Amino acid sequence: MNELIEIYRTFKKSPLKYLKNNLNLIIILPALLGGLWQLIELSRISFSFIRFFSVSQIIPDGLLILLFLIIFTISVFILFYFWKKLDNDDEEVENNVTIKKGNALFAILFILLFFGCIVLVAYCNNYFIKNIESLISLFLYLPVNIVITLFAFAFLGYSVLHCKDIEILNHLKKVASNISIVFISVQIIMLISFMVQFHNVFLLPAELKNVDNLICKAEKVEDSANFEILYSNDKYIFVRYYKSAKDRNGKHRQNEIRIFRFEDLLDDTACIGNKRIRKEFVKDSIKDSKIPMIKD
Repeated sequence: MNELIEIYRTFKKSPLKYLKNNLNLIIILPALLGGLWQLIELSRISFSFIRFFSVSQIIPDGLLILLFLIIFTISVFILFYFWKKLDNDDEEVENNVTIKKGNALFAILFILLFFGCIVLVAYCNNYFIKNIESLISLFLYLPVNIVITLFAFAFLGYSVLHCKDIEILNHLKKVASNISIVFISVQIIMLISFMVQFHNVFLLPAELKNVDNLICKAEKVEDSANFEILYSNDKYIFVRYYKSAKDRNGKHRQNEIRIFRFEDLLDDTACIGNKRIRKEFVKDSIKDSKIPMIKD
Protein backbone atom coordinates (compact mmCIF):
# COMPACT_ATOMS: atom_id res chain seq x y z
CA MET A 1 0.00 0.00 0.00
CA ASN A 2 2.86 2.35 0.86
CA GLU A 3 4.41 1.65 -2.54
CA LEU A 4 1.20 2.69 -4.32
CA ILE A 5 1.07 5.90 -2.28
CA GLU A 6 4.70 6.63 -3.17
CA ILE A 7 3.99 6.02 -6.88
CA TYR A 8 1.04 8.40 -6.71
CA ARG A 9 3.13 11.11 -5.02
CA THR A 10 5.92 10.73 -7.58
CA PHE A 11 3.48 10.94 -10.48
CA LYS A 12 1.70 13.96 -8.97
CA LYS A 13 5.00 15.78 -8.39
CA SER A 14 6.32 15.31 -11.93
CA PRO A 15 4.03 13.43 -14.36
CA LEU A 16 6.29 13.83 -17.41
CA LYS A 17 9.38 12.64 -15.55
CA TYR A 18 7.48 9.63 -14.18
CA LEU A 19 6.21 8.68 -17.64
CA LYS A 20 9.69 9.07 -19.09
CA ASN A 21 11.21 6.79 -16.44
CA ASN A 22 8.46 4.20 -16.90
CA LEU A 23 8.19 4.22 -20.69
CA ASN A 24 8.35 0.42 -20.86
CA LEU A 25 5.22 0.18 -18.72
CA ILE A 26 3.37 2.53 -21.08
CA ILE A 27 4.34 0.39 -24.07
CA ILE A 28 3.40 -2.88 -22.37
CA LEU A 29 0.08 -1.67 -20.94
CA PRO A 30 -1.92 -1.70 -24.22
CA ALA A 31 -0.65 -5.21 -24.97
CA LEU A 32 -1.66 -6.43 -21.50
CA LEU A 33 -5.13 -4.88 -21.76
CA GLY A 34 -5.66 -6.15 -25.30
CA GLY A 35 -4.45 -9.63 -24.43
CA LEU A 36 -6.67 -9.80 -21.37
CA TRP A 37 -9.72 -8.66 -23.33
CA GLN A 38 -9.12 -11.26 -26.05
CA LEU A 39 -8.62 -14.02 -23.49
CA ILE A 40 -11.92 -13.11 -21.83
CA GLU A 41 -13.76 -13.02 -25.17
CA LEU A 42 -12.41 -16.38 -26.34
CA SER A 43 -12.90 -18.14 -23.00
CA ARG A 44 -16.45 -16.76 -22.90
CA ILE A 45 -17.18 -18.84 -26.01
CA SER A 46 -15.25 -21.85 -24.75
CA PHE A 47 -11.97 -22.19 -22.89
CA SER A 48 -10.59 -24.38 -25.70
CA PHE A 49 -10.97 -21.52 -28.19
CA ILE A 50 -8.03 -19.69 -26.61
CA ARG A 51 -5.87 -21.55 -29.14
CA PHE A 52 -7.26 -19.12 -31.75
CA PHE A 53 -5.67 -16.21 -29.88
CA SER A 54 -4.32 -13.56 -32.27
CA VAL A 55 -1.14 -11.83 -31.14
CA SER A 56 -1.48 -9.13 -33.79
CA GLN A 57 -4.89 -8.12 -32.39
CA ILE A 58 -3.77 -7.33 -28.84
CA ILE A 59 -2.37 -3.86 -29.65
CA PRO A 60 -5.52 -2.53 -31.41
CA ASP A 61 -7.75 -3.96 -28.67
CA GLY A 62 -5.47 -2.61 -25.95
CA LEU A 63 -5.37 0.87 -27.47
CA LEU A 64 -9.16 0.90 -27.68
CA ILE A 65 -9.51 -0.07 -24.01
CA LEU A 66 -6.80 2.42 -23.04
CA LEU A 67 -8.59 5.20 -24.92
CA PHE A 68 -11.80 4.29 -23.11
CA LEU A 69 -10.03 4.38 -19.72
CA ILE A 70 -8.25 7.66 -20.50
CA ILE A 71 -11.52 9.33 -21.49
CA PHE A 72 -13.17 8.14 -18.27
CA THR A 73 -10.19 9.24 -16.17
CA ILE A 74 -10.02 12.71 -17.73
CA SER A 75 -13.76 13.22 -17.32
CA VAL A 76 -13.58 12.21 -13.64
CA PHE A 77 -10.62 14.53 -12.95
CA ILE A 78 -12.41 17.45 -14.60
CA LEU A 79 -15.56 16.71 -12.61
CA PHE A 80 -13.81 16.52 -9.24
CA TYR A 81 -11.71 19.59 -9.98
CA PHE A 82 -14.80 21.78 -10.36
CA TRP A 83 -16.66 19.94 -7.60
CA LYS A 84 -13.80 20.54 -5.14
CA LYS A 85 -13.68 24.20 -6.12
CA LEU A 86 -17.39 24.62 -5.50
CA ASP A 87 -17.21 22.56 -2.32
CA ASN A 88 -14.53 24.82 -0.84
CA ASP A 89 -16.65 27.91 -1.51
CA ASP A 90 -19.79 26.45 0.06
CA GLU A 91 -18.19 24.47 2.88
CA GLU A 92 -19.16 26.90 5.65
CA VAL A 93 -22.76 27.18 4.44
CA GLU A 94 -23.18 23.41 4.15
CA ASN A 95 -21.76 22.75 7.59
CA ASN A 96 -24.25 25.16 9.18
CA VAL A 97 -27.39 23.73 7.55
CA THR A 98 -29.90 22.92 10.29
CA ILE A 99 -33.60 22.30 10.23
CA LYS A 100 -35.36 23.71 13.31
CA LYS A 101 -38.78 22.53 12.26
CA GLY A 102 -39.96 20.14 9.59
CA ASN A 103 -41.87 21.27 6.53
CA ALA A 104 -44.16 18.77 4.80
CA LEU A 105 -44.18 20.73 1.55
CA PHE A 106 -40.39 20.79 1.31
CA ALA A 107 -40.18 17.12 2.32
CA ILE A 108 -42.53 16.12 -0.50
CA LEU A 109 -40.83 18.49 -2.96
CA PHE A 110 -37.36 17.05 -2.30
CA ILE A 111 -38.57 13.46 -2.52
CA LEU A 112 -40.20 14.27 -5.87
CA LEU A 113 -36.92 15.80 -7.03
CA PHE A 114 -35.17 12.59 -5.95
CA PHE A 115 -37.50 10.48 -8.10
CA GLY A 116 -37.00 13.02 -10.87
CA CYS A 117 -33.28 12.22 -10.69
CA ILE A 118 -34.10 8.53 -11.21
CA VAL A 119 -36.05 9.38 -14.36
CA LEU A 120 -33.31 11.76 -15.52
CA VAL A 121 -30.51 9.25 -15.01
CA ALA A 122 -32.46 6.61 -16.95
CA TYR A 123 -33.09 9.07 -19.81
CA CYS A 124 -29.46 10.26 -19.94
CA ASN A 125 -28.08 6.73 -19.85
CA ASN A 126 -30.46 5.64 -22.59
CA TYR A 127 -29.21 8.55 -24.72
CA PHE A 128 -25.55 7.69 -24.06
CA ILE A 129 -26.15 4.02 -24.89
CA LYS A 130 -27.82 4.90 -28.21
CA ASN A 131 -24.97 7.29 -29.10
CA ILE A 132 -22.12 5.28 -27.61
CA GLU A 133 -19.95 5.64 -30.73
CA SER A 134 -19.69 9.39 -30.06
CA LEU A 135 -16.72 10.62 -28.03
CA ILE A 136 -19.06 13.09 -26.33
CA SER A 137 -21.09 10.21 -24.91
CA LEU A 138 -17.94 8.53 -23.59
CA PHE A 139 -16.71 11.79 -22.04
CA LEU A 140 -20.01 12.75 -20.44
CA TYR A 141 -21.30 9.36 -19.29
CA LEU A 142 -19.47 9.18 -15.97
CA PRO A 143 -19.57 12.89 -14.98
CA VAL A 144 -23.30 13.18 -15.73
CA ASN A 145 -24.06 10.06 -13.69
CA ILE A 146 -21.95 11.25 -10.77
CA VAL A 147 -23.54 14.72 -10.75
CA ILE A 148 -27.08 13.30 -10.89
CA THR A 149 -26.21 10.83 -8.13
CA LEU A 150 -24.89 13.58 -5.85
CA PHE A 151 -27.99 15.70 -6.40
CA ALA A 152 -30.27 12.67 -5.89
CA PHE A 153 -28.83 11.82 -2.48
CA ALA A 154 -28.77 15.49 -1.50
CA PHE A 155 -32.49 15.76 -2.31
CA LEU A 156 -33.19 12.56 -0.38
CA GLY A 157 -31.24 13.84 2.62
CA TYR A 158 -33.04 17.18 2.65
CA SER A 159 -36.38 15.41 2.34
CA VAL A 160 -35.61 13.33 5.43
CA LEU A 161 -34.48 16.46 7.33
CA HIS A 162 -37.74 18.23 6.55
CA CYS A 163 -39.69 15.29 7.99
CA LYS A 164 -38.59 16.42 11.46
CA ASP A 165 -41.45 16.60 13.97
CA ILE A 166 -44.00 15.64 11.29
CA GLU A 167 -45.60 12.44 12.50
CA ILE A 168 -47.29 11.55 9.23
CA LEU A 169 -43.92 11.61 7.42
CA ASN A 170 -41.91 9.69 10.03
CA HIS A 171 -42.15 6.52 7.97
CA LEU A 172 -40.19 8.25 5.18
CA LYS A 173 -37.06 8.13 7.34
CA LYS A 174 -37.44 4.37 7.69
CA VAL A 175 -37.80 3.72 3.96
CA ALA A 176 -35.18 6.27 2.82
CA SER A 177 -32.44 3.64 2.69
CA ASN A 178 -34.66 1.34 0.62
CA ILE A 179 -35.47 4.20 -1.76
CA SER A 180 -31.77 4.86 -2.23
CA ILE A 181 -31.28 1.20 -3.15
CA VAL A 182 -33.75 1.70 -6.01
CA PHE A 183 -31.60 4.52 -7.39
CA ILE A 184 -28.39 2.52 -7.03
CA SER A 185 -30.04 -0.47 -8.73
CA VAL A 186 -31.05 1.69 -11.70
CA GLN A 187 -27.48 2.98 -11.95
CA ILE A 188 -26.01 -0.53 -11.90
CA ILE A 189 -28.45 -1.78 -14.55
CA MET A 190 -27.71 1.17 -16.82
CA LEU A 191 -23.95 0.76 -16.32
CA ILE A 192 -24.15 -2.90 -17.33
CA SER A 193 -26.23 -1.95 -20.38
CA PHE A 194 -23.66 0.72 -21.29
CA MET A 195 -20.75 -1.72 -21.05
CA VAL A 196 -22.60 -4.40 -23.05
CA GLN A 197 -23.44 -1.90 -25.78
CA PHE A 198 -19.83 -0.65 -25.82
CA HIS A 199 -18.70 -4.23 -26.35
CA ASN A 200 -21.28 -4.89 -29.07
CA VAL A 201 -20.67 -1.71 -31.05
CA PHE A 202 -16.91 -2.07 -31.14
CA LEU A 203 -17.11 -5.77 -31.99
CA LEU A 204 -18.68 -5.11 -35.41
CA PRO A 205 -20.06 -1.60 -36.03
CA ALA A 206 -23.75 -1.55 -36.99
CA GLU A 207 -23.08 0.52 -40.12
CA LEU A 208 -20.49 -1.95 -41.47
CA LYS A 209 -21.98 -3.08 -44.79
CA ASN A 210 -19.46 -5.90 -45.17
CA VAL A 211 -21.43 -7.89 -42.59
CA ASP A 212 -23.72 -8.83 -45.52
CA ASN A 213 -20.84 -10.82 -47.00
CA LEU A 214 -20.45 -12.85 -43.83
CA ILE A 215 -24.21 -13.42 -43.64
CA CYS A 216 -24.26 -14.79 -47.21
CA LYS A 217 -21.31 -17.06 -46.44
CA ALA A 218 -22.84 -18.29 -43.19
CA GLU A 219 -26.20 -19.07 -44.82
CA LYS A 220 -24.58 -21.00 -47.66
CA VAL A 221 -22.44 -23.09 -45.33
CA GLU A 222 -25.07 -24.04 -42.75
CA ASP A 223 -28.32 -23.23 -44.61
CA SER A 224 -29.55 -21.32 -41.57
CA ALA A 225 -30.19 -17.66 -40.79
CA ASN A 226 -30.49 -18.15 -37.03
CA PHE A 227 -27.00 -17.35 -35.80
CA GLU A 228 -25.06 -14.99 -33.57
CA ILE A 229 -21.71 -13.30 -34.17
CA LEU A 230 -19.84 -13.89 -30.93
CA TYR A 231 -16.41 -12.37 -31.47
CA SER A 232 -13.95 -11.43 -34.19
CA ASN A 233 -10.26 -10.68 -34.28
CA ASP A 234 -8.07 -9.90 -37.28
CA LYS A 235 -7.93 -13.57 -38.28
CA TYR A 236 -11.15 -15.32 -37.30
CA ILE A 237 -14.86 -14.64 -36.81
CA PHE A 238 -16.70 -16.87 -34.35
CA VAL A 239 -20.34 -17.63 -35.16
CA ARG A 240 -22.86 -19.61 -33.11
CA TYR A 241 -25.66 -21.39 -34.98
CA TYR A 242 -28.84 -22.07 -33.05
CA LYS A 243 -30.03 -25.48 -34.12
CA SER A 244 -30.36 -28.93 -32.61
CA ALA A 245 -27.54 -31.22 -33.71
CA LYS A 246 -25.24 -34.00 -32.54
CA ASP A 247 -21.59 -33.37 -31.77
CA ARG A 248 -18.70 -35.75 -32.43
CA ASN A 249 -19.52 -37.65 -29.23
CA GLY A 250 -23.13 -38.19 -30.25
CA LYS A 251 -24.54 -35.75 -27.69
CA HIS A 252 -27.42 -33.47 -28.66
CA ARG A 253 -26.61 -29.77 -28.57
CA GLN A 254 -28.84 -26.75 -29.15
CA ASN A 255 -26.12 -24.78 -30.91
CA GLU A 256 -22.88 -25.17 -32.80
CA ILE A 257 -19.84 -22.95 -33.26
CA ARG A 258 -18.34 -22.32 -36.67
CA ILE A 259 -15.21 -20.26 -37.32
CA PHE A 260 -14.89 -18.14 -40.45
CA ARG A 261 -11.80 -16.39 -41.68
CA PHE A 262 -11.75 -12.62 -41.41
CA GLU A 263 -11.28 -12.47 -45.20
CA ASP A 264 -14.86 -13.77 -45.58
CA LEU A 265 -16.05 -10.43 -44.22
CA LEU A 266 -14.26 -8.65 -47.09
CA ASP A 267 -15.26 -11.09 -49.85
CA ASP A 268 -17.75 -9.14 -51.99
CA THR A 269 -18.38 -12.19 -54.19
CA ALA A 270 -20.05 -14.08 -51.32
CA CYS A 271 -23.51 -12.72 -52.22
CA ILE A 272 -23.29 -13.29 -55.98
CA GLY A 273 -26.18 -15.43 -57.21
CA ASN A 274 -28.77 -14.18 -54.74
CA LYS A 275 -31.84 -12.63 -56.37
CA ARG A 276 -33.03 -10.14 -53.81
CA ILE A 277 -32.30 -8.78 -50.35
CA ARG A 278 -34.83 -9.08 -47.58
CA LYS A 279 -34.62 -7.22 -44.28
CA GLU A 280 -34.81 -9.31 -41.15
CA PHE A 281 -33.77 -9.03 -37.55
CA VAL A 282 -30.98 -11.49 -36.91
CA LYS A 283 -29.99 -12.41 -33.39
CA ASP A 284 -26.39 -11.36 -33.25
CA SER A 285 -24.13 -9.55 -30.86
CA ILE A 286 -25.09 -6.13 -32.25
CA LYS A 287 -28.24 -5.54 -30.24
CA ASP A 288 -31.15 -3.82 -31.96
CA SER A 289 -29.27 -3.47 -35.25
CA LYS A 290 -31.15 -4.17 -38.48
CA ILE A 291 -29.00 -6.35 -40.70
CA PRO A 292 -29.97 -6.95 -44.33
CA MET A 293 -30.27 -10.64 -45.05
CA ILE A 294 -29.94 -12.58 -48.28
CA LYS A 295 -32.50 -15.04 -49.56
CA ASP A 296 -32.20 -17.16 -52.66
